[in-house]
Amino acid sequence: MGRKYMNRVLVTGGAGFIGSHLVERLLSVGCHVTVFDNFSSGSIENLASVKSHPRIRIVKGDIMDLNTLNEEFRDVDTVFHMAAVVGVKKYVENPLKVLLVNSFGTYNVLEA
Repeated sequence: MGRKYMNRVLVTGGAGFIGSHLVERLLSVGCHVTVFDNFSSGSIENLASVKSHPRIRIVKGDIMDLNTLNEEFRDVDTVFHMAAVVGVKKYVENPLKVLLVNSFGTYNVLEA
């Protein structure tokens, strides 16, 4: 993918382990990054090294909220979808919720 398509990037789940490392890399190559995360499993601590960076914007939001996704996706060139409910324990405790969030949340990201 050419750089011209990656100036303004949004990362869903950007406060998670993988998402936060992606955010660091995107900032290091000059991207303006919006982190979109509900912080249910991700943590602001994962973004400690970059949360004051001039090209980062952190938004608390949920991929189940299509209206908020539409607003946040309006001015971005590229989206990396890293948001998900993760972990065997969460799946065992509430499999329907995990399946709904991971499937319909991804659907909302694609629709936005």
